[in-house]
Amino acid sequence: MCAGLATGRSLGRVVVARRPNGPSFHKSLIGEVMKKVILAVLLTAFALFLILPSLSWAQEDIYKAKCAACHGADGKGTAAGKKMGALEFSSAAVQKMSNADLVDYIENGGPQKKAMHAFSTKGVSAADAAKLATYVKSLK
Repeated sequence: MCAGLATGRSLGRVVVARRPNGPSFHKSLIGEVMKKVILAVLLTAFALFLILPSLSWAQEDIYKAKCAACHGADGKGTAAGKKMGALEFSSAAVQKMSNADLVDYIENGGPQKKAMHAFSTKGVSAADAAKLATYVKSLK
């Protein structure tokens, strides 16, 4: 009677199932865990891929190359920039602008279409202009 329970055979109406505990069970368990770990790593990498480019420090190089000469490294404006009417980015006028308005200024020179601000013809893509708009808002 005890031998029937150990082998998982049926004894009358009672069926005793064996618990899998061989090497194949452990391999499948490890395989499932590894699949979940790999999926988590891939999702984290994808999230970082989406988030990192929009961070303000990622746009600092473009800002330094295209904007800092007039607007200053801190967004307060250089002497030359202030003579040309560059606003301080920390001012209420700039901070209340929408990102779309800032992008328009960067790409097209704003509503006045000032040529000195039309950076779409000076190597700033639409995507970079959007990132710069976010960076400008961070200079408070």
